[in-house]
Amino acid sequence: MVRWEDYNGPLQKVVGAFARGVERKSVHPLHYKPGTVLCSLELKDKFLLFVQESYEPVSLAAAGFNAAIDQAQNNDARFGQGFEGYGRRFGANLADQVSLRLFSEFAYPAIFSEDPRYYRQGRGSKKSRLLHAVGHTFIGHRDDGTS
Repeated sequence: MVRWEDYNGPLQKVVGAFARGVERKSVHPLHYKPGTVLCSLELKDKFLLFVQESYEPVSLAAAGFNAAIDQAQNNDARFGQGFEGYGRRFGANLADQVSLRLFSEFAYPAIFSEDPRYYRQGRGSKKSRLLHAVGHTFIGHRDDGTS
């Protein structure tokens, strides 16, 4: 699997600190060091991708932010208020994110032999790159490299 340490593009330290998840899920050989081999993911690699994405600082921050919004709006009053209520909401939001990732990044790709990573086009007009990005939402890449 390609690691964020292999990234050799602009703002390398910023990308390494804040975008490890994006780099882990994106495949684009344009900014990688020469000799880096991009390969298909085995079942264990898909699981590791899911696990790593689940405890990324950005994921934890998103769960915390969503819990704060739910706390302020008192969504689902059964959780209560105060630190205990916030903790319950945080746990519920985190569990929701993890279960979504379990299916989208591990279970479905494993069942359908798909690669859950995003393959960047890298070059071309803005229109062709936009169409590629939108199309990637509906067209999955198979483990063997075909669409």
